[in-house]
Parts: sequence; C-alpha cells; structure tokens
Amino acid sequence: MNKAVTLLLLGGISLLVLLSLINAGIILGLDSRMDAKISQIKEASRPASIQLTLIQPDCDGCTDASPLIEKIKQSNINLTSEQALSPQDASSLIDAYGIKRLPAIILEGEVGKISAPNFEARGKGLVYDQIAPPYYDPASGTVRGRVNAQVIDAPSSCKQCLDMKTIVDIFTQQGVFFASDAEFKADDPQAQKLIRDNGIAVLPALIFSEDAEAYPDVLQVMTQGGFKKSGNLYVYESHLPYYNLSDKRVYGLVELIMLTDKGCTACYDVSLHKQILANFGVAISSEKTVDISSAEGQQLLQQHGITSVPTIILKGDAVLYPGFSDVWGTVGTIGKDNTFVFRDNGALGAGFSYKNLTSGEVITVPAENPSA
Repeated sequence: MNKAVTLLLLGGISLLVLLSLINAGIILGLDSRMDAKISQIKEASRPASIQLTLIQPDCDGCTDASPLIEKIKQSNINLTSEQALSPQDASSLIDAYGIKRLPAIILEGEVGKISAPNFEARGKGLVYDQIAPPYYDPASGTVRGRVNAQVIDAPSSCKQCLDMKTIVDIFTQQGVFFASDAEFKADDPQAQKLIRDNGIAVLPALIFSEDAEAYPDVLQVMTQGGFKKSGNLYVYESHLPYYNLSDKRVYGLVELIMLTDKGCTACYDVSLHKQILANFGVAISSEKTVDISSAEGQQLLQQHGITSVPTIILKGDAVLYPGFSDVWGTVGTIGKDNTFVFRDNGALGAGFSYKNLTSGEVITVPAENPSA
C-alpha cells in the first residue's frame, strides 16, 4: 500500500473517531438535559411539604375553620405537621403575619408549590384570616359581630304596625349573627329606659348593638333604611303606620271604600286597587265595597262628583305617606279634608274596562291610551 493511500485511510479513521466523540458528547448532553427535565417533572409532581397552624379563639358563633382545613388536607400536599393554638400561645405569629381576625389558618413550608384560593401571601407563609363576622379581634381581645337586638313593640291599638322581628329575620338571612333578640312591651321598664335614653318618639322601634358595624354592607343598608346612631346603638323607628308616643295616637291608617256597579259585568275587579296601595305601603285599617245602586253609593257619587266606576275613595292618613300624594295627583283628586278619590280609570292601561256614568257606556282602554 503506497504512502498516499495510508495517509488517506488514517485521515478517514481519525474523522470517524472525531464524529463518534462528537455524537457521544451530544448524546451525553441530551441525556443530561433529559435527566434534568425528568427531575424537574418529578419535583413539580411531588406534593409540597406544608406545616399548618390554626389559631382558634374561644368564640361562640365564630366561623368554624374545620371544613376549610379538611379541604386543605384532601388537596395534593404532604402535611408534615398540624397544630392548633390559642390567641395567647400564637401571639408571635399574630404579630409576624399581621393577623386581624381569628380564627386564622397559616400555611408554611413549600408554599410556593401550591395554589391556595383566599389565602394571602405574607412573609414566608400563606394566611387565611378573612373570616366573616362574628370573629375574634386579637388587638382588642373581643369578639366582634355578635349583634344584640332589642324590639319595643307598639301598643295593641296599632294592629297594622310593622312587626320588627321581620327585619331581624331579614338581616339574619343576610348573614348577621344575633347573639340575643329581646322584645319588650311599650310599658316595660326596660323599654321606657331605652325610649328615654335614645329619644325614641314613635313605636315600634328596633335597636341594634354597635356590633352591627362588623357588617359594612349591612350597615350601609341600615343607614339608608333609616337606622340612626345613638351613642353605641343603632335605632330604627317605624315608618307609617306607627304609634306616636307624645299624643298616644296611631298615624298612617287609611279607610278604603271601593265603589262598584254590579250591573257592569265587564268592568275590572275593583280589588285591583288594594294591590296597588300595598305597593305604596299604605296601611288599610278598614275596607268596604259599596254599589252605586245603594243609597250610600248614590250619596258618595254626589258628594265626590264621581263620573266613572269602579273607583276607590281613601279617607284618613293617606296624605302622610311620602310621595303618595304626588303620584295620586296624576290619577285622582285630593279634597280639602284629605279625602283621595281615584278618577282616571284609563290610567290602569290597555284592556281594562270601566263604566262612564255620564253616558252609560262601558269603555275598554285601547292599546294606545288617549288619556296618556
């Protein structure tokens, strides 16, 4: 074999060796990166090691944190330790994590590997302390949100007066916790003291303790609805109808007279007006139906100049209801003696039939109301 061929073979062999070394390096590099990737996947799938601390006060009515803890345990974590501490034993944790409400849950350890809705990252851990009232306030050492309610009933003469316990029930449904719910008659010594101390002028009245302030959304509704701050209490005095303590009279009662024509079978049901009045909050103390063929009916027609039926007449305190007189002025009249007479039957809308007493004609309101 000549020298040139030998050199060529040696060069080829060297090239093959070099390529083999390069391929081996590539393969080793790929294997190394693959191992690293596998390690990352294994690490990501490994349950996070978590230490759980529950700070639990002695708090009647406070939220039970155990359902949330059970949910945490059922998640993909490795719970390496769990402890429950009193506020006194957990004072350093409360300070370190800036905890404002108890009970609270603290998660520590590999918290970066987990997703915990409603938990807030603080320092080296995750904290859940957004407890709905009632809750324990570690700063003051008191329980906030346990509302005490006191109802002072109106005298029995006000049968249409509001039952204040219905308001308590409504707030209970909105999440307010009532620690007590006392009810007093107007002449009860405790009621008399509450009336004097809080300047209550009408009954019934409802009084909440200042713990209502633990419910900001509810407090806003209370303020808009007529509750007023009196010292450390919130006082609500009934809207109409109510019993006035100064003159011992019930205000807001209305007598309803429904005037009909039994000969008009196509006419609308006059009792429809009762629902309309209820929508305005008007309290009906008595009601009666009078036919225009009767002597009383004829007298009412002449007395009030009524020209169409069915209609209604209101007597009493209808004028006291805020805004009601303004609305009534668009469909009826208000006499000097505050008697309200409904006159615009067409205002009821399309399809309603009534009788024009001047012409004797039964009129059905068309889709396009000419009186509109």
